[in-house]
Amino acid sequence: MNAIDNPVKRQYNRKELHTSEMPMADKGDIDMSLDKELSHGEPQVHIASEQIAKDDYYAQLAFMEEPVTVSIEENSGNTKSPETHVPAFVNGKGAEVLINGKWHEFGWLPIGPQLVIKRKYVEVLARSRSTSIETIHDDATVKVPRNDVRRTNRANYPLTIIYDANPRGHAWVSAVRANHA
Repeated sequence: MNAIDNPVKRQYNRKELHTSEMPMADKGDIDMSLDKELSHGEPQVHIASEQIAKDDYYAQLAFMEEPVTVSIEENSGNTKSPETHVPAFVNGKGAEVLINGKWHEFGWLPIGPQLVIKRKYVEVLARSRSTSIETIHDDATVKVPRNDVRRTNRANYPLTIIYDANPRGHAWVSAVRANHA
């Protein structure tokens, strides 16, 4: 027997998607020098009509309940101790995993094996990041000292999305990774 006579049949036709290969938003550096003014604020949201908002809300809820097949990758940035499981909760409810056609709730998900979980838990894992902060400043003898804060984000739980039946899924997770929040 050889590979030509017995080709491997892929269970899923789409290419796997690795979140570690996606760009992740950085909040950017902050210049906190004495001669600079800090600005804060949130963008304003304008809703066209209440019914459109409700319809969009219900569609978004249904989208977030869809099953997605993932594998949680080991985080190479955590050098303290190797992790075997990662926490995943939405509104206090542990991640729902599809096992033998039934949803089971787990608070911690194992690293490595393929899991079918609801999209809302994929979002929690994809958004989870740590920010390291480095300050660069001039000494006190400078008339207007420079004081910069450099922020760098790192994903806490990189994922491989093995299968997502929704064609909007890949664009959605890319947008989640690129979002600042």
